[in-house]
Amino acid sequence: MAHNERFKQEIIQELEKGVQHQKLISKTAQKFDISLAKEVKLHEV
Repeated sequence: MAHNERFKQEIIQELEKGVQHQKLISKTAQKFDISLAKEVKLHEV
């Protein structure tokens, strides 16, 4: 039974890491989108 608890904790930790990784990716994507939008505007002028 204790083994199951530890296994669950490990899964939870991995999931939390995944969530933090997703947040990092979306932040990076937003910055990229913003800089891309600026580039497009520069080319439109």
